[in-house]
Amino acid sequence: MEKRLLIALALSFLVLILWSKLFVPPEPQVQKVEEKAEKKEEVSIEKKEEVKEEPFEGEVKEFQEREFLLENEYFKIHFTNKGARIKEIELKKYLDYNKKPLSLFPKYNPVYSPLNLNFQEENLNKMANGEFYKGEFDGERLTFYLFLPEIKIKKAFFIENGFLKCDFEVEKVKNFSISLGPGLRDVDPREENNKFLLPANFVYNDFKGIERKAITKFGKKMPSLELEAQAVKYFGLEDSYFLSVIIPEKGFGKIKVFPEKNIFFRAYLKKGFNYDYLDETLKERVFWDEENKKLSLFGTFTQAEKEKIKNGVKDPKESRKLEALLQRNFSQLFIEASSKEKNLSLSVFFGAKDLEYLKKNQKEFVELVNFGFFSFIAKPLLWILKGINGLVHNWGFSIIILTFLLRIALYPINHKQIVSMKKMQKIQPKIEAIRKKYKNALKDMEERAKMNQEIMEAYKKEGINPLGGCLPLAVQIPILWAFYSMLTAAIELRNSPFIFWIKDLSSRDPYYITPILMGVAMLWQQKMTPATGTGSQKFLMNMMPIFFTFLFLNFPSGVVLYWFMNTVLQIVQTYIYKWHTKEV
Repeated sequence: MEKRLLIALALSFLVLILWSKLFVPPEPQVQKVEEKAEKKEEVSIEKKEEVKEEPFEGEVKEFQEREFLLENEYFKIHFTNKGARIKEIELKKYLDYNKKPLSLFPKYNPVYSPLNLNFQEENLNKMANGEFYKGEFDGERLTFYLFLPEIKIKKAFFIENGFLKCDFEVEKVKNFSISLGPGLRDVDPREENNKFLLPANFVYNDFKGIERKAITKFGKKMPSLELEAQAVKYFGLEDSYFLSVIIPEKGFGKIKVFPEKNIFFRAYLKKGFNYDYLDETLKERVFWDEENKKLSLFGTFTQAEKEKIKNGVKDPKESRKLEALLQRNFSQLFIEASSKEKNLSLSVFFGAKDLEYLKKNQKEFVELVNFGFFSFIAKPLLWILKGINGLVHNWGFSIIILTFLLRIALYPINHKQIVSMKKMQKIQPKIEAIRKKYKNALKDMEERAKMNQEIMEAYKKEGINPLGGCLPLAVQIPILWAFYSMLTAAIELRNSPFIFWIKDLSSRDPYYITPILMGVAMLWQQKMTPATGTGSQKFLMNMMPIFFTFLFLNFPSGVVLYWFMNTVLQIVQTYIYKWHTKEV
C-alpha cells in the first residue's frame, strides 16, 4: 500500500505541475488629494456645482507639470497633469522585495499608463497624452481639463468604497478607447524564482461565471479576443496575487485583448551604466537608477538603439547579459475598451487577492481568489492558518503548527493506513510464493485469473482488505491537495520570511536545504517500511524520495516545509504504532 500511496502522490503532483503550466523632467509640484472627512466638509456645494458646469471657455491647458495624489487607507494613486494620466499605483499594505509599497504597473511608462486615452489619429494621441491639462480638486473629485481647437477632453477621478471611479468626456472627436496594460506589474527577480507565479492573464465575468484567458492561449490561431462590453460584468488583468479589474458602467462598446511586445523590462547592472551616453530620444524610454543599480527599458528598440544601450554598460560581462535580455521575444497582454458615446464611466479595482479584504469590500471579486478544485477545503485551512499566525507571528511556524493539527485530526485514518500496510507487509512472502507458482500469469489470462483468485483468498484468510490502505488515502488526498493549493496561492505567504535563509515562503529555498531535508526524511520513511513487489516495483519505490527531492527543488519553500513536516510526523506516527505493537 505504501507503493500505491507514493505513486498516487507522485501522479497528483505531476498533474498539479502540468495544470500550472497550462493554466527625466523637472521636479513637478505635488498636490496631495486625500479621502478625509474634514477635507470634504471644507468644500462648499457651490464649488462642486461650479466644476460640473465646466467653468472654462476657449483654450484650456497649463504649461508646466503638476502632480496629484488620491489615496485611502489601502492604496495611493499618483497622477500627473501631463496627459492627465496615472503615473503610479502603490499598495500600502503590500511591500516589494525592497520593503517599499508595492507598485502596480511600471513607473517608467511614457507610452502606456492605466486608463490612457487612445485615438486612431496619432496627432490626437500626442495631444491627449502629452499636453499639460488644467487640474482641479473640489474636495472629492480630481478633474482634468484640456480644451483645444482640435479636441475637448475632461477626466474626473474619485475614490469610493475602495474603487477608483472614473468619468471621461471627449468632444469634437469620435471613436476613442481606454487601455489597461501591457501586463500588471514589474516582478522582482527574486520573485521570479517562484515557478508557480502566474503571469498577468486576462480575466472576465460574462454573467455566467469567471472566464480566464492565459497569455499562452494567444497566437496564430487566436491573435486577439473581442468581447461586447454589455455581455461582461467586469474584466481586467490578474496574476497569482494581484488584480486590476474594470467594471464598465456607461458608454462602452467593445473590449479587445491582445499580446503587446512593446513592454517594460529591466536589468540589474552591478558595475553601473553611463546614462549620459544616451541621446534624448532614448532617455524617454531608458532609465537608470543609480541607487539600486537598475536599468529600466520600455518599448521595442531598433538594432542601432540596442547597440547604443549596450555601449553604455560599464562591464563587458554585463553587456552580454543585457544583449541576451534585449533579444528576448516575449509579450504581455494589453486591453483596449472602446467607447460608443462621448461619455465613458467605469469603476476600477486595483489591489490584492486578499480573501478577507474582498469579502468586506468587493464581494463580487471573492470568486477571483483561486484555490483550485478543493477551494472549499483550502479556504477554511487559510482561515485557521491566519488565526495561528495571529498568535505566533511567523507564517513558517504557523505552517508547522497547522500541519501538526492536521496530523492529529487525521490520526485515526493514518493509523488504519499504517495497520493495513503492516498486514500487507507480513503477508507479502505468501503473495510472492503464489506469484512464483504462476510463472506464466503475465501471458496467460486464465492463469492470471487463478493467481488473483488465490491471492484474494489469502487476503481473506488473514482478514486483510486490499483497499484498506487506499481508502484512507482517498480521504486524505483532497485535504493534502487543498493545503498545497492554498500555500501556492495565498498572498499572505508572499514575501513572508520564516527563519535565517528563507526570506520568502512563496519562493523556492535559495540554498535547497529544505528540499534536501525532505528527501532525507522520505528515505528514512522508506527504510522503515521496505518496498515490496517485483524488482521493477521495488526500484520505483526506492527512487521515489530522489524523484520527490528533485521535483520539490523549485517549489515554494512554504509547500516544501509543509511536506517535510508531514513526512516527519508520519515517521513519528509509525514509531508510535511500532511501540504499541512492541515492534521496537
